[in-house]
Amino acid sequence: MSILFVTTLISYTMSIGLVFFTVKNIKSRDKKEAESRFKTESICRFSLLASIVLHAGLLYMTNHYDGEFNLSLGRAISLSAWMSMALYLVFSLFTKTLSLGIIIAPIGMFGFLAGYMTPGSPFLISELSTGQSLPGMILHIVIAVPAYGVLCIAFAQAMVLFFQEKQLHRPNPVSHLKFLPAIETMESNLFWLTYMGFILLTVNLIMGGYLSWHYYGQVLWINHHILLSLLSWFCFGFLLLGRNLFGWRGEHAAKWTMGGFAFLALGYFGTRFVRDIILA
Repeated sequence: MSILFVTTLISYTMSIGLVFFTVKNIKSRDKKEAESRFKTESICRFSLLASIVLHAGLLYMTNHYDGEFNLSLGRAISLSAWMSMALYLVFSLFTKTLSLGIIIAPIGMFGFLAGYMTPGSPFLISELSTGQSLPGMILHIVIAVPAYGVLCIAFAQAMVLFFQEKQLHRPNPVSHLKFLPAIETMESNLFWLTYMGFILLTVNLIMGGYLSWHYYGQVLWINHHILLSLLSWFCFGFLLLGRNLFGWRGEHAAKWTMGGFAFLALGYFGTRFVRDIILA
């Protein structure tokens, strides 16, 4: 077990603890409390940044096989989790989304562990296509990973919003959930994340269809990956349509977001898990 792995594991553990501590101890808007909160959040973000940098170093050292970039199941999960962590940290600087770390940070740690401890069979980018279509396939992947990362953050936002809505109807709500941002802010964050992820997902599906048609003469290969990705796209599209036409919000919006992300995760990783792990 390498020193870098152990250091990254410790960093992620500290980050998760600091996020929970930060969220749980937001109790006042007093000036002194605000200053203390700023220091706590700064320490939390620094710890998250350290985890992201260490995770990136481990990805760089392990995601190569025979001189090529390796997208084996575990490595792909690790890369996607790392992207979710990186985007989450950037978004938290400009929006009230630091509390989402209670979900995103454990996802990042899970991805890091999966990539290092159960990498799976090597899967090289050159295996995806002929050399002629390789640049297009690389661009396809470059768009797919951020799309997954943004929608993963939207999923975390939906989960927190869902539990926040539930707590409002209970006589004794969980204490640290009471100090999350207002539901209106949480909903606003959810929908702009969903819009951004939906646009990236749409571009990626169009690009995938174009590459398939250009090189293989067929727009869509009907397989589990494509079908689940399309179901995810329809979920997010239907949610945004319902938001604009019927004013969907709150728990209703959270359920559609979680359902859409579940289809996306199954489409990205579920089929390969069955093929590479269960069937193998």
